[in-house]
Amino acid sequence: MPDAIIPSELLNVLRCPETKEPLRLATAAEIAKLNGKLAEGRILRHDGSTLQNALTAGLITKSGARLYEIREGFPILLIDESIDLS
Repeated sequence: MPDAIIPSELLNVLRCPETKEPLRLATAAEIAKLNGKLAEGRILRHDGSTLQNALTAGLITKSGARLYEIREGFPILLIDESIDLS
Protein backbone atom coordinates (compact mmCIF):
# COMPACT_ATOMS: atom_id res chain seq x y z
CA MET A 1 0.00 0.00 0.00
CA PRO A 2 1.53 3.38 -0.93
CA ASP A 3 2.13 5.70 2.01
CA ALA A 4 -0.42 8.31 0.95
CA ILE A 5 -3.34 5.88 0.76
CA ILE A 6 -5.44 5.47 3.88
CA PRO A 7 -8.89 4.00 3.30
CA SER A 8 -11.56 6.64 3.92
CA GLU A 9 -13.30 4.34 6.42
CA LEU A 10 -10.13 4.32 8.53
CA LEU A 11 -9.40 8.01 8.05
CA ASN A 12 -12.90 8.85 9.30
CA VAL A 13 -12.25 7.18 12.67
CA LEU A 14 -8.60 8.10 13.27
CA ARG A 15 -8.02 10.73 15.94
CA CYS A 16 -5.02 12.40 17.55
CA PRO A 17 -4.28 10.24 20.60
CA GLU A 18 -3.60 13.32 22.74
CA THR A 19 -6.21 15.91 21.68
CA LYS A 20 -8.76 13.55 20.09
CA GLU A 21 -8.98 15.87 17.06
CA PRO A 22 -9.84 14.37 13.66
CA LEU A 23 -6.91 13.82 11.30
CA ARG A 24 -6.56 14.53 7.59
CA LEU A 25 -3.97 13.52 5.02
CA ALA A 26 -1.15 16.01 4.59
CA THR A 27 -0.91 17.48 1.11
CA ALA A 28 2.13 16.96 -1.11
CA ALA A 29 2.98 20.65 -0.63
CA GLU A 30 2.88 20.30 3.17
CA ILE A 31 5.15 17.24 3.05
CA ALA A 32 7.57 19.03 0.71
CA LYS A 33 7.70 22.06 3.03
CA LEU A 34 8.45 19.85 6.03
CA ASN A 35 11.14 17.97 4.12
CA GLY A 36 12.75 21.34 3.31
CA LYS A 37 12.87 22.12 7.03
CA LEU A 38 14.20 18.63 7.67
CA ALA A 39 17.17 19.35 5.41
CA GLU A 40 17.93 22.33 7.67
CA GLY A 41 17.63 20.18 10.83
CA ARG A 42 14.57 22.10 11.98
CA ILE A 43 12.07 19.26 12.47
CA LEU A 44 11.67 17.95 16.00
CA ARG A 45 9.48 15.18 17.27
CA HIS A 46 7.30 15.76 20.32
CA ASP A 47 9.89 13.97 22.47
CA GLY A 48 12.58 16.48 21.39
CA SER A 49 14.46 14.15 19.05
CA THR A 50 15.33 15.30 15.54
CA LEU A 51 13.52 13.70 12.62
CA GLN A 52 16.15 11.84 10.58
CA ASN A 53 14.36 10.54 7.47
CA ALA A 54 12.36 12.40 4.85
CA LEU A 55 8.61 12.22 5.17
CA THR A 56 6.56 10.57 2.44
CA ALA A 57 3.10 11.03 3.97
CA GLY A 58 1.41 12.08 7.17
CA LEU A 59 -1.77 12.87 9.01
CA ILE A 60 -2.36 16.39 10.34
CA THR A 61 -4.67 17.32 13.19
CA LYS A 62 -7.70 19.44 12.38
CA SER A 63 -6.05 22.42 14.11
CA GLY A 64 -2.90 21.94 12.01
CA ALA A 65 -0.74 21.79 15.13
CA ARG A 66 0.63 18.26 14.83
CA LEU A 67 1.59 15.71 12.18
CA TYR A 68 1.71 11.95 12.56
CA GLU A 69 3.92 10.21 10.04
CA ILE A 70 2.64 7.45 7.77
CA ARG A 71 5.32 4.79 7.27
CA GLU A 72 4.85 1.96 4.77
CA GLY A 73 1.12 2.66 4.72
CA PHE A 74 0.69 2.62 8.50
CA PRO A 75 -0.11 5.74 10.55
CA ILE A 76 2.27 6.08 13.51
CA LEU A 77 -0.05 7.48 16.16
CA LEU A 78 2.50 7.74 18.95
CA ILE A 79 2.48 11.10 20.72
CA ASP A 80 6.26 11.12 21.27
CA GLU A 81 6.88 10.53 17.55
CA SER A 82 4.47 13.22 16.36
CA ILE A 83 5.83 16.42 14.81
CA ASP A 84 4.85 19.81 16.25
CA LEU A 85 3.80 22.13 13.43
CA SER A 86 3.02 25.22 15.51
